Amino acid sequence: MKIIIFDFDGVIVDSAERNRKIYNEHFHGKYGLKRAETHEEFVNLFTKNFYDVLRQEGMSDQEILQSDDEWHLRQEYHENNAAVFAGIQQAIHVLSQNAKLFIISSNITEAIKRKLKQENINHFSEVFGGDLHQSKAEKIDHLKQDYPESQFYFIGDTVSDIAEGNQAGVVTIAATWGYHSERLLSSAKPTHLAHSPQELLELFTKHNI
Repeated sequence: MKIIIFDFDGVIVDSAERNRKIYNEHFHGKYGLKRAETHEEFVNLFTKNFYDVLRQEGMSDQEILQSDDEWHLRQEYHENNAAVFAGIQQAIHVLSQNAKLFIISSNITEAIKRKLKQENINHFSEVFGGDLHQSKAEKIDHLKQDYPESQFYFIGDTVSDIAEGNQAGVVTIAATWGYHSERLLSSAKPTHLAHSPQELLELFTKHNI
């Protein structure tokens, strides 16, 4: 069985600008972290695991846990400001016919589920957000234990996604339509690159990876 794991922000939803605004309202406004004035400054935060970046910027583990709930509330307020990428729903639908699909993300589990329900995307077996575990690599490892005979794939759009997927020993697919550029993603050494949801689908349906 194939297990295909999707990141959420930057792979399924186009949320970078919305999340930059929330980041500035929340982490700069309340915790004094440096403002992300531009899109580039914001997405550069994701060259490492986001929670590690928050610690590096001086937040305590207690503050990070508290901030998850606050981030969730702010996302709910801004929910309609993140559209689903064109073509990704069709790719998800087709892939779900021959594979089991999951989401592993740094976002909040209930926020992801709410957005999926809003968009009528119901093909994922489970969602594992950052509130359940902060390390994507460890969440992938837990899934591997549940499906020991399966082939695993992780689709991400940031250097940290690809690094954690590689760390977990799965096939990594870099989605170049998300937060990080193809040049930056290539530096993380993904197994494959996909330049669009259609190309992602064709990796499985035409090239049979």
